[in-house]
Amino acid sequence: MDIQFTGQDVLSKFKNVAAKLDGKVDSLLVTTLDDICWVTNLRGADIDYNPVFFAYLVINPKVPVEETQATLYVDVEKVANLKEYL
Repeated sequence: MDIQFTGQDVLSKFKNVAAKLDGKVDSLLVTTLDDICWVTNLRGADIDYNPVFFAYLVINPKVPVEETQATLYVDVEKVANLKEYL
């Protein structure tokens, strides 16, 4: 989704999450589908009448926060151009 609808780009959201974690954890596993959609600015159609998709997200906060890494586990057959986007 465009930034005019989301308010922040994906990298800013990852940095904000990493800053909140403040080195207290090694990894954060995100399993709630709406949270995954929010942090990645992606929408899907896996569930009727809901703009979400089945996925898991692992965020590895680093210090400095610019080095934070994330891995999105999703069925690659359902996404197009996702690597370029992320």
